[in-house]
Amino acid sequence: MKYTMNNIELYNELLKQGYIDYNNDNYIWIPEMEFLSPEKMIYRKNIYSELLKVNDLNIFAINGGGDFFAWGKDEIVLFVEHETGNCSQFALNLNDAIFRRIIEFTSGRYVDMCSNDQKSLMDEEDAEYYISENDAITMLNKYVETFGEYFSKDKINCITKIAERGFYNDYNAFITDEILNKIVNDIVKIDKAIHNIAK
Repeated sequence: MKYTMNNIELYNELLKQGYIDYNNDNYIWIPEMEFLSPEKMIYRKNIYSELLKVNDLNIFAINGGGDFFAWGKDEIVLFVEHETGNCSQFALNLNDAIFRRIIEFTSGRYVDMCSNDQKSLMDEEDAEYYISENDAITMLNKYVETFGEYFSKDKINCITKIAERGFYNDYNAFITDEILNKIVNDIVKIDKAIHNIAK
């Protein structure tokens, strides 16, 4: 079962398949989790090593603000604010971290979503900043297709059910923050403790 891979095994497998390489046709976008190549992992670690205690961490992804995701010897994935050194547990492993980002995408937390009708009425310039319900469902199906062999059945079922149900009425997203928190607690099972790794 591939979903039992440790972090480096999973990272290497995703890299090999081209899922996290921008220059590959198989590349798949994960909102606010931009995976780094092995060379860029080292580069980012060197950048932050003077400010933060990152010697035992593998920095594997960044978000749009420059904050980053990393794992240590214990496999736990941390979200680190690069300016303050504050970090919190994001997931128990890389597999769960990817799943969590997909679920957070469905809440509209990191992207602007709109109904199909709303998008059809937008001019081209505005429309490119929004993801319609149909476009989002296509993305969710792509996530299942791409990560299905790496995800457990409960993760696949969760994403599939969200896509099948579609948007909530008058809510331009698939799930509410309340449901998001429940899924994160029940499936990702994170500990929200925050600590600081600034030197």
